[in-house]
Amino acid sequence: MHLALDTPRLRLRPVTLADAPAIQAQFGQWEILKYFPRKIPWPYPDGAALSYLEQTVLPEMQKGVRYSWAITLRRDPAQALIGLIELTFATPYDQRAFWLGQSWQGLGLMTEACFAVNDFALPGLGMPDLLFTSADANTASNRLKEQSGAVPIEHGLYDFHAGRLPITRWQLTDSAWAKARSAVWRSLARWNPDDFTITNQPVSS
Repeated sequence: MHLALDTPRLRLRPVTLADAPAIQAQFGQWEILKYFPRKIPWPYPDGAALSYLEQTVLPEMQKGVRYSWAITLRRDPAQALIGLIELTFATPYDQRAFWLGQSWQGLGLMTEACFAVNDFALPGLGMPDLLFTSADANTASNRLKEQSGAVPIEHGLYDFHAGRLPITRWQLTDSAWAKARSAVWRSLARWNPDDFTITNQPVSS
């Protein structure tokens, strides 16, 4: 069953077709897409988000090979999507992927979302580890991995929209997460829910 995950400030709910307009609007922004693979077209074509949900995301969710959550604010009664986080098993080298709208970056929200998914996957599903791959230039993403206890296990090159860039593959074991999780969850206590309001949410087209 694809369950919603709650954190102090977020609700991660299963993504639906109704989220297509918000995804489409965000993927029209270079800062969101620059560290994504070239197989995702840029500029992002009209209707691409709806097609991706219909043809890939929702069928794989039904098969149980993908968990895909809309990142929403718990204080937002509409639970509007401000980002996306996924757990996938189709590729063994990048099992968690995420993005967050620019207006919401720098508030520790993606850290909160990732920690919730770590808990879901490692203690929850009983997985022995999680593998992630990211561009070395994506320093914020790499800091998050380090904070959770992941360690580099391999290096290489990959073609992103931003160019052919050095990448690192990371491994987060269940034992490493068990050691890190209490400290990293406590680190989020510095964020006050009143530091931001839902009126700053990007408007979808």
